[in-house]
Amino acid sequence: MAKSVWDWRGLARGAIATALLIGLLWLVQRSIGWSGVLAAWRHIPAETLVMATALLVGAQIVRGLRLRCYLASHPGARTGPLIRISILHTAANNLLPMRLGEAALPLLLRPMGVGWSEGLVSLLWLRIFDLHALMSVALVFVTASRWGVQAVPVSLLIAAVILIASVALLRRVGRSGLGSRFRGLAAVSTVLHRPLARPFTLYLWTLLIWALKWAGMVSLLAVLVPVSPLQQAMGVVAGELSSVLPVHGVAGAGTYEAAVVAGMGLSGAAMSGQLLAAAVNLHLYLLTVSVGLALLVYPFRGRRAPCHKTDVVL
Repeated sequence: MAKSVWDWRGLARGAIATALLIGLLWLVQRSIGWSGVLAAWRHIPAETLVMATALLVGAQIVRGLRLRCYLASHPGARTGPLIRISILHTAANNLLPMRLGEAALPLLLRPMGVGWSEGLVSLLWLRIFDLHALMSVALVFVTASRWGVQAVPVSLLIAAVILIASVALLRRVGRSGLGSRFRGLAAVSTVLHRPLARPFTLYLWTLLIWALKWAGMVSLLAVLVPVSPLQQAMGVVAGELSSVLPVHGVAGAGTYEAAVVAGMGLSGAAMSGQLLAAAVNLHLYLLTVSVGLALLVYPFRGRRAPCHKTDVVL
């Protein structure tokens, strides 16, 4: 019975993802026309594309370095293979609907000797950092647009309190009996029982990742649509936050564009077909860079490390 319910849910999600993709294709063709959307690429300076691509590639490299920092105590962790794994994980996450690509990280870490539960907890822990960084930036932008820059320190203080409270809570969980019973929670405990500088170092890596990625996307969006820098930034942040939605189109189609347009619209940009065209082109660019990097690094496979026999699946 449970399997039947799961199958129906999977089919329903697949149908929704496909419908979102088809809906986006139809909406763009009807409101703008795909030829008009793609024509925008002729007006983008080559130096802008090079700079944006360099920033996105840099963000991917830093993402791999963050994973290396997290797994620093693991004997099988090596910088080059972890950068490759991070790139492949990002590509899978961007292409597969309903965040199914998230499962790629524990799978890709297995040949390095990282057990399933460790991989899952690593994914959860790093995604918590990503979500906090995204929500913090969104809070800062909303605060600045609603109450002015003088209110930004208050939003930063709120974000800092949430981060410190989250780390303190996880440290307490790590000290509990659960941390000794399950290897996954023991992995969290290993990180959090070190000096507090360790988790906050991971968070600084997270901020650098998103700073590079945001800079790259905003630099491209600035050429695609004539709105203010704040509106561009809000569009980019809203697009990234769409990843937490429970429903996604194939490769994020539909939900990502809607979030980018909504972010720019809520921050004061006039709603128009130009905003939709810019969101579509931004999404196409992100997918192109992500898939291109994955194709480049896929052939380079490192040696396989033995898995830990003590690994317990949660």
